[in-house]
Amino acid sequence: DEFGIGCRLTVVPMKNWSREMFWDETGIVWVNPSSNMKTLTGAILYPGLGLLETTNLSMGRGTEIPFEIFGAPWLDGKTLAKKMNAFNLPGIRFVPWSFIPDRKPFKYQGELCRGVKAVLYNRNTYDGYLAGLYMAKIVYEMHSDVYKFLSGFKVSMGCPGTEEWLKNGVDPIEIKKLKAAALAKFVETRSHYLLY
Repeated sequence: DEFGIGCRLTVVPMKNWSREMFWDETGIVWVNPSSNMKTLTGAILYPGLGLLETTNLSMGRGTEIPFEIFGAPWLDGKTLAKKMNAFNLPGIRFVPWSFIPDRKPFKYQGELCRGVKAVLYNRNTYDGYLAGLYMAKIVYEMHSDVYKFLSGFKVSMGCPGTEEWLKNGVDPIEIKKLKAAALAKFVETRSHYLLY
């Protein structure tokens, strides 16, 4: 409707589910929706921290806990954990973590990656978008000589200016405020289509 596609669409509503529910509250056994989405924690972290996949960081693909660990051979994980935890982001902490992606075709396959593991301690207060912005900003500040934003970053962020704001040291809370009007417009448009 919104884009005038004109296709025939049939939507089958679900029973016994509400928007506030997490998967483990449904009583249904977890089934990996993809070979790289192996845990509920990874699925919760993905919408925010997953945006870093459009940089040259490894998101832990090729390991048993993708989207819960983040690193690269050149990254200083201890310093990153310390800096990220200093922000006291709601619902999440970071611990230094090393890993080796052991499957092809993933970033740094066979190489030791140093970085962090995200420890989600309150999924109801966790702000993934803010966490992703802070990590992108801090990794850039720490390793601007090797850290790269790939072409998909602008698409993932939904705004072409985000990379420049991060590189110029704009605080992620301010970036979130700058995007508030566009988000409010999307939420209003979306509201006409929500079933739950």
